Amino acid sequence: MKTAVDLLSRRDHCRRELLTKLHQRGFPQTVAVQALNRCENERWLCETRFAESYVRIKAGKGYGPSRIRQELLMKDVSELDVEAGFRALCDDEHDWFESAKNQRIKHFGHMPASESKLRQKQQRYLFNRGFTSEQIRYACNDE
Repeated sequence: MKTAVDLLSRRDHCRRELLTKLHQRGFPQTVAVQALNRCENERWLCETRFAESYVRIKAGKGYGPSRIRQELLMKDVSELDVEAGFRALCDDEHDWFESAKNQRIKHFGHMPASESKLRQKQQRYLFNRGFTSEQIRYACNDE
């Protein structure tokens, strides 16, 4: 229990992540699950709060919504909690289109993507960052 609380005191974790960390430290499955249940009951472990924090951090690092959503789902965060995370970010008026454009400028500079190969390279980069095709089109339009 103390180990789980120590881990949660540093940053939010999802249930699966915390369970893995407890296993790595040698805790048996039953003890780890009991500790996680207690942490949830005390509201120290909250998947919604984790999703909100994760979305905010990843968006701030220039990742797009598709990639963030996929990473959260791979961590076994429920779809409802993922949506809550995105809603919390949208309440802060986050603009994914401007985020994609800023990420393109940060990585490639202000040069317009007039050449086909350069345009494809920029589009591939933004796609791998998790932006949608609409957001990529907006970001790659010549200024």
